[in-house]
Amino acid sequence: MDGVETRIDPVDVARRGGAVPVGEHETLCRYRPLSMLLAVWASLVAYRFAPLRLILKNFFSRDK
Repeated sequence: MDGVETRIDPVDVARRGGAVPVGEHETLCRYRPLSMLLAVWASLVAYRFAPLRLILKNFFSRDK
């Protein structure tokens, strides 16, 4: 909050929150789970190697 890291507490089963003093404040919440980063990385790797797989499949096909 206001450029300073602030503790976030569990509010109930599915929500989290923090105490905000009276007045105007700027808050920024970031959610970066490891599972999402791994999924993006795996997708980029698969996207990069998909054309190579198609080329190799055609090169080594048995229908010659």
